[in-house]
Amino acid sequence: MPFRTPALKAFVAPARARPAAWRLVLGLCLTVGVYAGVVITAFAMAPVLPGDLAWEGTTPLSMSLMMGTFAGAIIGVALAVKLLHRRSPSTLFGPRVLVIRHFGVAIGVFALAQGLNLCL
Repeated sequence: MPFRTPALKAFVAPARARPAAWRLVLGLCLTVGVYAGVVITAFAMAPVLPGDLAWEGTTPLSMSLMMGTFAGAIIGVALAVKLLHRRSPSTLFGPRVLVIRHFGVAIGVFALAQGLNLCL
């Protein structure tokens, strides 16, 4: 199979150290719980704006709030990896050099797209 490369084997090696179905289920529950907690807290504390509900995403503020709730999923996954699998959350992304390079490319593409969008 062409996808079984040495790079892939190195990437999944930390995950193979502690495989267990109960870790997956408990990790999912932890992630969903943290995410739900962040979403509920964020929208409970959201300012009430006339003509705009925080969960509609019709203004930049409400859209930022909605997008910000995804931090709960990131925190939940990081906690699950750290607590249940006893490994660093950074192992979910791969080699740091590649992560930084790919993030830079993504930011460049985004900046180009936004620049073109502003021109329109």
